[in-house]
Amino acid sequence: MKNRLRELRHEKALKMTEVAAAIGIGQPMLSRYETGSSKLRVDVAVNSAEYFNVSLEYLLGLSNYRTKEAASAPNNDDLLPAILYGVATSLQTQDIGHIDIEHVLENYSALMDRVPNMTEETKQLIVEGFNTANKIYQGENNETD
Repeated sequence: MKNRLRELRHEKALKMTEVAAAIGIGQPMLSRYETGSSKLRVDVAVNSAEYFNVSLEYLLGLSNYRTKEAASAPNNDDLLPAILYGVATSLQTQDIGHIDIEHVLENYSALMDRVPNMTEETKQLIVEGFNTANKIYQGENNETD
């Protein structure tokens, strides 16, 4: 099982000796834990998680969520199809005339920034969805003019 000790230490630009002392082990042992040549003892794993302020699950590579709070929040990437469907439906079913897509995106961007666990990839897909829906809407209205 791969752990994230090395990754966390590098993120904080810490020396092995600093981390080893903080979690109560020697530097050679930390090196073995980081390389995976030794399995993490439970007490070392708990001390390490506390030191780096992450969940044990994250430290041990069992979760991609750094904290338990983040893991329990809904994954808003699952909302993407519903959001895009709502945008497309609104643009197709309403006679809303000229759409200032930049204004719409500004409002949605601000909203998306406040949604926990939404990845940048999902935000980009939503923006692309708005643009595509707007192109479809503009194209259909240009054909009927």
